[in-house]
Amino acid sequence: MNNNSFSLKAHILKSSHPDYIEQKYKKILIKKKIGEGAYGIVFLIQNDHVIKIFKNSTQNNTILDESNYLIPLKNENRELIFFFKYINEDNKVKFEKNYIINLYAIGTIKDKIIDNSNIIDFNSYFIILPLCTPFYNKYKIFNTPLIEKKMVLHLHLML
Repeated sequence: MNNNSFSLKAHILKSSHPDYIEQKYKKILIKKKIGEGAYGIVFLIQNDHVIKIFKNSTQNNTILDESNYLIPLKNENRELIFFFKYINEDNKVKFEKNYIINLYAIGTIKDKIIDNSNIIDFNSYFIILPLCTPFYNKYKIFNTPLIEKKMVLHLHLML
């Protein structure tokens, strides 16, 4: 697959946005790939939303109950667990906790995707979020430390 657009069949599990109806199937138009990390691939979709499709995290192999271990279990996806907790909280709790995110939907893909060397399996989890600009892009602070070294030393000495 390259940056060409394609459509993806998805099953919406949980939603907080009118474009994504819970327990329904939806065709999602993928416009282009915009990023990739260790745990997922991010694509731009219609309505200036983004979809993050998790690698190696399917309905068949992912534990959605958080363990008490410092390091997550191999089949435990704490990011996904966080988003399930977030989307299930009522708006009052979200307001009180002052989250800086806005999650639109969680679901599973009903297609198999091959992206370079990555194979995203049928039933892989995804999340849909608004498109946002990373702060390092917005403020042009590439390769700049976010914390001054003097400040870190000062804090270290204070402890």
